[in-house]
Amino acid sequence: MQQKDGNIQTDNKESNSKENNNMNNSGEYKTVEIKTKGMSCSHCENSVKTEVNKLSSIKEVIADASTNTVKVTYLPGKTEVKDIEHAIDEAGYEVVEVIQ
Repeated sequence: MQQKDGNIQTDNKESNSKENNNMNNSGEYKTVEIKTKGMSCSHCENSVKTEVNKLSSIKEVIADASTNTVKVTYLPGKTEVKDIEHAIDEAGYEVVEVIQ
């Protein structure tokens, strides 16, 4: 911590990390599994991860070409499932089913 002009300042990395942990611990983040069609390799997985990570408040994206599934941990209210589906579509893959 640093003190400047009588105000206490904290390191942003520490503050952001604590904020993320608080959100996770309070159960605000949700995880959705989405079955897709068309992923066949690690390049496909990376394309999906890249598009989904462009969305707001994404904590984690796990794309698995061997099972054609994408698991996304996100903050509802900032991002919704339809946004995630759209991102997968933008990456060039078809959404088959959403499992919540």
